[in-house]
Order: sequence, then structure tokens, then C-alpha cells
Amino acid sequence: MSDDRLNVSTTCLALDDLAASGGNPEEILDSWLELVAQQMDSERAFIMLYDSNFDELNVFAVRHIDPNTLFTTAEVSQTIINSVYEEEKPILSTNAIDDPRFAE
Repeated sequence: MSDDRLNVSTTCLALDDLAASGGNPEEILDSWLELVAQQMDSERAFIMLYDSNFDELNVFAVRHIDPNTLFTTAEVSQTIINSVYEEEKPILSTNAIDDPRFAE
């Protein structure tokens, strides 16, 4: 097995362990985000979850984004956020700026 595949497998096992741990959901999401961001060598990342009570997306986990600039980041990423919301599918991108799915 190649090192990349081993790293992905190890990360997936760690994510599974976290999900099964029954711990605090916010801490689990923070840990998930950190593991996935490390695997993807991500500079910044955040997880948003849909709140059906208020029909809105809320940020639940953040990595390397200043909370004071989070909404600026969300505004810049509005195309991606809308895509996830409308298609109901997660998006992973190693470089959203150069990703052809989000070209304007």
C-alpha cells in the first residue's frame, strides 16, 4: 500500500473512531476538520451544518480562520456555500480559487 493510501486509510479510521466515541459533537467536528485539513494539506477550512429549525447554515468548526474575518471568508466563498446547500452534497477542494466548478 502506498504512503498516500495508508495516510488516507489511517485518517478514515481516526474519523470513524471519533464518530463512534459518543463525545461532544462540537469537539468531534473540530477533530474531524483538523484531520481532514491535515490530510488535504489545507490552509484554511470550516464546517457548516444546516439548522432546519431556522432554515440556515451555521459554522460549527473552523481551522486557521480568524473568527473576526469568518463572515468575510463566508462571503467570498458564497458560491461554494450555495452549491453545497442547493445540491445537498459536500465539497472538497484543494484549491477553491482555481477549481473550475467555482469559476465565475
